[in-house]
Amino acid sequence: MDIEGGYWSARLRGGCVVRIDRNGHLTDRVDMPTMAPTCVALGGEDLRALFITSRRARQSSDELLRFPESGNLFRVEVGQAGRRPFSCRV
Repeated sequence: MDIEGGYWSARLRGGCVVRIDRNGHLTDRVDMPTMAPTCVALGGEDLRALFITSRRARQSSDELLRFPESGNLFRVEVGQAGRRPFSCRV
């Protein structure tokens, strides 16, 4: 989640990451050099770096030839900052 209430989601087998605002509208799309982005996290000093993991396992040989960067970690700068970590004692 970002500070505006947007939800960032990796589209496994969709080849992209999307942002959905608090009203359910798709507002951003980041096309990836892999068909299998898996997870996202906002971080970095200003919390505007979107870190994206991707899957290499269970990819066909043809797909790996088309998308050789599958399995890498990616970083994309985005316009919306992430929320600060919330700490609590349990």
